[in-house]
Amino acid sequence: ANLETTVSTRGTRFPRQDPNVAFRSHPDTLSFLNDLGVGVVSVANNHICDYGDEALVDTLRHLDDAGIASCGAGGSPEAAAEPATIEVAGRPVSVLSRVFIYSASTRGAGAGRPGVADHRIEPLLARITELREQGHIVLTSVHWGIEYGFDPIPHQRDQARRMLEAGASVVLGHGPHYPQAIERFGAAEIVHSLGNFVFDEPHEWANKTFVYIATLARDDGRVLESQIHPVRIVGGVPTLCEGQEAEEIADRIDALSRSVASRSPAELQATNNVYFRDIVS
Repeated sequence: ANLETTVSTRGTRFPRQDPNVAFRSHPDTLSFLNDLGVGVVSVANNHICDYGDEALVDTLRHLDDAGIASCGAGGSPEAAAEPATIEVAGRPVSVLSRVFIYSASTRGAGAGRPGVADHRIEPLLARITELREQGHIVLTSVHWGIEYGFDPIPHQRDQARRMLEAGASVVLGHGPHYPQAIERFGAAEIVHSLGNFVFDEPHEWANKTFVYIATLARDDGRVLESQIHPVRIVGGVPTLCEGQEAEEIADRIDALSRSVASRSPAELQATNNVYFRDIVS
């Protein structure tokens, strides 16, 4: 899962961060993730630095105390770039996490300064390949995209494909708050956006989402099969859908997945333009 909040009782809100979207949660709330069986979280997102160094360091410590592995941020560039590695069915599974969406509070880890991992693609690709050569199954968790949009950014779609070519089995995207397409390339998959989960927003499709499940081959990590379970979020609480509502969400994801590969160059460039105008405005 993507943990898009600090977990601390300390820290001071970054002064230029909008107070309406500056996130901090009490450490006791991690018991909820334990109850869900969440074993790994990505903390490479645009809110993990909302309450400064103290809260970031506390977040990593509280996750460790709760037995939840984390990746994507740390006390140094090296620590922030390290994967979270767990053993599943006798195989090491490593999750690498990066953030491509920055808020006012976001900053990279530096010498003696905590922060998020370096988001440049080349070091990430090299790390994926290195882990695969060491016998790990590799997943990447990336925070990116245009908020409240159904279309993946074309240049990030290319980046995701490069991650798969480097050896990742699945690329898990999040950040747009809306669910997006799922693409398959060979024996690997890209989930462009998982949408929200435990979140509270007024937009219809910010509250319609899914849980993604993939079965991976033990020997080489190829995706043997995958499925989604549609979810409706009510009052910040996710609930599995049934019947017509489940069909509506599943049909939307299917339509997005079928259309993403057939869009014209002009449509793709228009999406890129929206994104780049947004980040420089």
